[in-house]
Amino acid sequence: MKTLEKYQCEYCHTEYREKSACEQCEKNHKVKPKIKKTIYQSYEMDRSGYPMRLNIEFENGETITYKRG
Repeated sequence: MKTLEKYQCEYCHTEYREKSACEQCEKNHKVKPKIKKTIYQSYEMDRSGYPMRLNIEFENGETITYKRG
């Protein structure tokens, strides 16, 4: 019988056979996001109350805008 060893990324849960590949995956993920700005529509335009856009800043200083579909 063989014992199999796998490694799993803490962020995306992808499984790898090699530890180095898993470490590379984990280092690639941008973590510690902070919401910098939320953009809403008026109640008459969107009654859901959820923001239309979020500006998220990551620990490397880069800001990304996410839009609701």
